[in-house]
Amino acid sequence: MSAKKNIKLSILLTSRALFNEYSWSKISLRRIASELKISDGNLRYHFNKKEEIVLELFAMMTEEMMRVIPERVKNITDLEVQFHAIFKIMYSYRFLFIESYFIKKEYKSYLILFGQLEEAREALFMNEFNNLKQEKILSNNFSDLQYEMLFEQIFIISDSWMKYLDADDEAHVTQKIEHYAKLCYGLLVPYMIAKA
Repeated sequence: MSAKKNIKLSILLTSRALFNEYSWSKISLRRIASELKISDGNLRYHFNKKEEIVLELFAMMTEEMMRVIPERVKNITDLEVQFHAIFKIMYSYRFLFIESYFIKKEYKSYLILFGQLEEAREALFMNEFNNLKQEKILSNNFSDLQYEMLFEQIFIISDSWMKYLDADDEAHVTQKIEHYAKLCYGLLVPYMIAKA
């Protein structure tokens, strides 16, 4: 990795850690530079505004999520595993979800990206639901609207579960990730075809 890419990645990882721990709104570029022991000018060479860092972190998170999503879900339990993997990634970028409302209000470009991700997630889930219906795992007795509402319930849980964390310790977070992954999976149960 080149020195330029290395410093850029260091800036992103340090920013993410600071945003997660202290809040995106409370961390300045100067604080990030100080944490990295580089000049403010050096940081601004790579990222002129905090918005650029937030957008780059959002892109990193999206890329990580896409790597853990299989091309096609082969069975229903794959979805629980997928929820678990995605929730872990989301937790490592938790400020994007905990402070989502304020970030979207501050940065219109983030609002657009977040909307695009939401649309992509819905399309992905609807595709997976259709695949599972073809595999006779999910029932065809429910309308597309009901499956859209199912996605919305999953979306609400997945984007808000971090607001209910009581501690940052790894055991507590792991327990909560498992709980909310199971909760999302449980929403699918009424849609499953009972096996004889």
